[in-house]
Amino acid sequence: MRPIVYGALGLLLVACAAKSSGSDSAPDASSNGSIPVDGPDASSPPVDSSPLDSSPPMDSSFGPVATCSSTVGTWQNITPPDLDMANWCSVDFSTCNVGTNPSGKVGTYGTTDFLIDPTSSGTVYLGTSQLGIWKTADCGANWVHINTGNNGTDVNGGNVAGSLLDGGRQWTMLMDPMNSQVLYATAGYGAGGIFRSTDGGVNWSQILPSSIMSRTQYPGFIEKITMDPTNHLHLLASFHTICTGTALPGAPIADNGSNVSVVSTTNNTPTGSGTSYQGWGCLAETTDGGTTWSLTTSGYPWVNSDGPGQTMVNATTWFYGTNGSQGLWRTTTGGMAVNGAPAWTRVNLYTDAAGATQPFDSAIGSVYVAQDGSLYSGGNYAIVHSTDGINWTQLSGQYAPALGSQNGSSPIVDTGGTVYITGSGSNWSAPVSTIQGYKSTAPTSGLFTKMTSPAQAAGGLWIKYDAVNHMLYTSNNLTGFWRLKTQ
Repeated sequence: MRPIVYGALGLLLVACAAKSSGSDSAPDASSNGSIPVDGPDASSPPVDSSPLDSSPPMDSSFGPVATCSSTVGTWQNITPPDLDMANWCSVDFSTCNVGTNPSGKVGTYGTTDFLIDPTSSGTVYLGTSQLGIWKTADCGANWVHINTGNNGTDVNGGNVAGSLLDGGRQWTMLMDPMNSQVLYATAGYGAGGIFRSTDGGVNWSQILPSSIMSRTQYPGFIEKITMDPTNHLHLLASFHTICTGTALPGAPIADNGSNVSVVSTTNNTPTGSGTSYQGWGCLAETTDGGTTWSLTTSGYPWVNSDGPGQTMVNATTWFYGTNGSQGLWRTTTGGMAVNGAPAWTRVNLYTDAAGATQPFDSAIGSVYVAQDGSLYSGGNYAIVHSTDGINWTQLSGQYAPALGSQNGSSPIVDTGGTVYITGSGSNWSAPVSTIQGYKSTAPTSGLFTKMTSPAQAAGGLWIKYDAVNHMLYTSNNLTGFWRLKTQ
């Protein structure tokens, strides 16, 4: 996990050929946790590339919020009140401990990934850092701590799977679209493995076998779980560590100096203790919903990384974003080296775009698949778009947010009519029609306008949309969980 940095986060509305505008810093949440969304402030400079502001005061006191029929255009802090957000403190920058220490502070990274139930209007599951999984059935007006775990109720002190989830971070979560009672989650920096619930988050079991967990340097330390959109039983899991032992053909390996190369596509290479290689890049794969698992290759080994992750476009076409200078990688063979060809190839995101502002290797830890099947990705102050995953158009240069990805999280969501993008300095949005019609490869002016948004920590690293209730949600670590009704 990267250190939490406080910064101002604004919401931006992209219009075709619009100038970037708006305030560089956002107001704090009011005492009732609501912030009306103002119009653009034309006095703001077009480039949002200054360092993040110093720590703003974080007003975590907020009153009750309405159900799903809340006011349009008002940001509301809907962090579960029982999480005692006013007493949160970062475990990186203070002496507070996980749980509650004698000073009354709660050591946590706050809110993490979340799920929207498409079959139950207003139902959201919210993951946290060492504070459990919470469920609302009314768009955040009321919450319950759901992972009471395997017939056990003492989730804070017991040893059931529910309490194991309370001891870790749910930085990646999935819901089975064919059965919304089936959930998957992690307990990052807690218990290793992948946890599955078949009853809507109450009871959980760890489903990654020891035969897979033992192949990783830190057993079962999961980075991201993804699902094949063409098969709900086909899952991939990347690791917050490297695999050891004999590498698969075509796997990327790291030597003991952290230099990475691709091994022979026909010969296996031993890695780990006593060899010249520390490990190789791997993914765990299941095609039966987690009953059986095997290993395949990833695009790049986890070598002192922070925030990489994979995206599944279909059964065999996947992307692996390194969230840094190692770039974006693509396979069309499910990570397998076929007929002597590499299993993965590096994607050229920027260098074909005239006037591109980014180096070849800048890439976030995810690729977002939009409703029209097109793809979005990017890097530090750049957003790119593709219709085939091979040829990419840079939608913005320095007039874009510094996109980030925490444990492979996606900072992009498509509502059907609007694409929202969030980053460490700001939130952005663009009409889909504008993006589809945008042909320039040399953007010289901002396509974005900024709107008022709450002050948030590290950006809205997880952003998703409830199309039924027209609710945009962002999870923002130490500054909590927010919603905005868009219409």
